[in-house]
Amino acid sequence: MEPKVINQMLSKAAQSGQWKYGQHACFCQKQGSGNNWAYGYSVHGPRHEESIMNIIRKEVEKCDSFSGFFIIMSMAGGTGSGLGAFVTQNLEDQYSN
Repeated sequence: MEPKVINQMLSKAAQSGQWKYGQHACFCQKQGSGNNWAYGYSVHGPRHEESIMNIIRKEVEKCDSFSGFFIIMSMAGGTGSGLGAFVTQNLEDQYSN
């Protein structure tokens, strides 16, 4: 969730030439979860739910034939600990098909 981590990922993806992420489709905050899954799930998730789900909704609306999500999460934790599980649960609720 931290800008430094997100910017590194965007930079490496752009350098590879194989994948490009749009800046508008990324969500970051100055404060991460600091490897605390419960904090990410119970605090950051509900606090930023609307912003994150709006980003996802906008990306889905761009699709001609949307068929689902491909979720990749780190099992080792990190700055976004818990947030991925929270977002995945929301995706299941909002896009049940």
